[in-house]
Amino acid sequence: TGAIESTNIRQEVIELAGLAQKRDPECRGELYQSISNLFLRDEISLSDTEKEMMCDILQRLTETVDTTIRKRLAEQLASLPDAPHDLVLLLANDQIEIAHPILQESAALLDEDLIKIVYHKTRQHQMSIATRKMLSESVSSALVDIGNESIIVALLNNTTARIAKGDLEGLALRSREHECF
Repeated sequence: TGAIESTNIRQEVIELAGLAQKRDPECRGELYQSISNLFLRDEISLSDTEKEMMCDILQRLTETVDTTIRKRLAEQLASLPDAPHDLVLLLANDQIEIAHPILQESAALLDEDLIKIVYHKTRQHQMSIATRKMLSESVSSALVDIGNESIIVALLNNTTARIAKGDLEGLALRSREHECF
């Protein structure tokens, strides 16, 4: 079966190369989906270099691929604890429709990733993070630091978020001016 698998993989690579040469948006979508599926297949072990190359290709294709395809991939990856970090991070920084399931659920995202997203992405991304289960104190502090009332209210309503004592004390003082806190 090893020879058959090798032949099948070789055939897939040939097909991917053919899709890569075509400029048709539909072919780009197929290429994106095929490369994404390679990431998700357990029977194929990829080296770090191969993963980087595939992630780079996906990054380049992202703007040309239909939102529905990227959203479907994000939904698939969100619940996988061992999802490829680079691919998850790419989707977490995408449009909110795509990023939301990843920001809400993916265990592959690190606190540092979430903090960067808090500071560099949209309020919608921040809101998705604020309602994420089991937020750490460092991510909660970043959300408090940006100072948006609705995001802070969402964080305070998140019963699983850990919020540092200093942040809670600061918010308690601010609650005199902001009834919503």
